[in-house]
Amino acid sequence: MHSGMFGEGVQNANHLLVLLLSTLHDANGKVNINQFYDDVLELTEFEKEQIKALGFDEEELKKSLSLTELTGGETNYPYYEKISSRPTLELNGIWGGFQGEGTKTAVVPNDSPVVLMGFGLPDENLHAPNEHFNLENFDKGGF
Repeated sequence: MHSGMFGEGVQNANHLLVLLLSTLHDANGKVNINQFYDDVLELTEFEKEQIKALGFDEEELKKSLSLTELTGGETNYPYYEKISSRPTLELNGIWGGFQGEGTKTAVVPNDSPVVLMGFGLPDENLHAPNEHFNLENFDKGGF
């Protein structure tokens, strides 16, 4: 769609997609899809102690990655718990609008594909996000 004829008169798919994606996680990194965590079991105290016994050095990891913080995922779980026992929903691809060489300033994109993947769900049910991902809930601030 040419922006001279449709700009500001129709929704820009890229703008809508960015708005939608910004609601996938809450401010604490929790996935904001209804029922996403329903079948996720919390670690037992024994399991948490077993993880601690591995001797994982978070400071060494930050140093090796040249990071000052490991801030991804749910903020109320330690790093090693997050990567070993918590499910995640990741944005693996996004594109939209003009994709050719050079600049193109007069096109309003009418679609914006995205690739989302869920990992670490119970029984590795990678389709669970799709089962609960409901665009009708988008206007309510979540899925």
